[in-house]
Amino acid sequence: RMSVSMPTFSLGFKCPAPPMGLERMRREIIGDLAADLLAGESSRLYIDLYDRGLIDADFSAGYESIKDACLFSADGDSRDPQAVAQELLRELERMSREGFDPDAFRRLKKSALGRRMRDLDSFESICYRICAYYFDGVDYFRFPEAYASVQPEDVQSFLTDVLRPENAAMAVVAPKEGS
Repeated sequence: RMSVSMPTFSLGFKCPAPPMGLERMRREIIGDLAADLLAGESSRLYIDLYDRGLIDADFSAGYESIKDACLFSADGDSRDPQAVAQELLRELERMSREGFDPDAFRRLKKSALGRRMRDLDSFESICYRICAYYFDGVDYFRFPEAYASVQPEDVQSFLTDVLRPENAAMAVVAPKEGS
C-alpha cells in the first residue's frame, strides 16, 4: 500500500532467456509483436478493457530482455487489477486456440519496422542501440534481416508456449487506507 489514487499493477510472465546474437534480436521483435497483438492500443482486448473503464490510456504491454533474463509484462492503473489480469489471461487462451488476424500481424510488423527506421534519425537512439546490441553479440544494423525472418507462427508459438498462467505473477500497489 502506498499513496496512490488508484491501484497500479504489473502482470509479468517469465520468459526463457534467448541466446546471444541475431536470435536475441528476433526474440525481442517476436515479444514486442506479441504485446501489440495481445494488448496494443488497436487490439480487441485493449479496446474492450478501455471501453469498460478497467484501464486508461497509460496501460501498456511489452517485452524486456537483459542478459540471462526476459520478461513480458502488462501494466497500468486500474480500479480492478484482478479483472484486467483475468481478461488478459482469457484473451491469451483464446489466441492460443484461435490464433490472430494475419493482416493485423503484417500491419504491426511493418509499423514496428518503420518506427525502428525512424529511430535512425536519432543520434542518441542509434548510439544506445549499437552499444546494447553489441553486448548482445549482434550488429544493430542487422535489424531489417531480423524483422524479415519473423513469421506469424513465431509469434503464435510465443503466445501459446511462453505466455502461460504458470509463468505469470502480478504485483499490485493499492491506495493507503484513508488516502
